[in-house]
Amino acid sequence: MKRKRRYYVIHEDDQWKVKLERGSVIRTFGSSRNKAVRYAKKLGRRNNRPVMVNYKSGATGATYYKASEL
Repeated sequence: MKRKRRYYVIHEDDQWKVKLERGSVIRTFGSSRNKAVRYAKKLGRRNNRPVMVNYKSGATGATYYKASEL
């Protein structure tokens, strides 16, 4: 069975962004990491997909939410 693509919260060009794994940026949130996380979790709940929040440095895995946890 194929794994569903995750939503990622990433920091790029001094802005927090939400994107779909192997996809384009869905929305940009400026300096507000919390708003980006809330929006990604909302999308994850709606589409039954997990969410991965990256560190500001770009490293993966600051926080991970399974689809069942949203």
